[in-house]
Amino acid sequence: CGWPEVVVNPLGENESADATLDESRNNFFMYYSTMIKDTKEKAIGFGVSNSGFASWSKRGIVLKPSGPLDGAGCARCNIVAKATLNADGLWEEGSNGWVMFYEGVSSEDGKHRILAAESDDLMSWNKLGLALDVGEGDDAWDVKGVGSPHVIRLDDGFFRMYYTGEGPDGETAVGVAKSVDLKTWQREQAEVKFAFE
Repeated sequence: CGWPEVVVNPLGENESADATLDESRNNFFMYYSTMIKDTKEKAIGFGVSNSGFASWSKRGIVLKPSGPLDGAGCARCNIVAKATLNADGLWEEGSNGWVMFYEGVSSEDGKHRILAAESDDLMSWNKLGLALDVGEGDDAWDVKGVGSPHVIRLDDGFFRMYYTGEGPDGETAVGVAKSVDLKTWQREQAEVKFAFE
């Protein structure tokens, strides 16, 4: 298991603040990269906890390889609540659900790409497909693969996705893409390189 992602389960419209004190309520969801024992496939599992500190209970696999874009594995996810910008310029989450961005490994070309899935309950996920593809052109800094997505909301009305990319020479760097709807992503900068001496 690795790359944990913890999500706070918000109170529902019909729940009071006291609901979080109910020991049977799943206040926290943890998603993690794992391997399916029988098939040795990379997948994303999840567990739940009332406190977020102890007593995590595994609940199984939420995403496993199923198509050409992630047929060789699913890993390294990040989850963000769907939200819209209101007239005052503030983000409102409402009850729209969540989007999971994850790294899928293609069974066709072996490249890593960023894929998406959505959920209304944090337990059942529906795959949406490709979110961010590898860079275009043989010399693109991220032409060999993209992965490890992390999405945040900023006050300028955009979501930003920070991700790793691998270039034709095997060097890795961090890239940034932006979106207003969590569906269409536009690269914002070419790369950020970290030099080691």
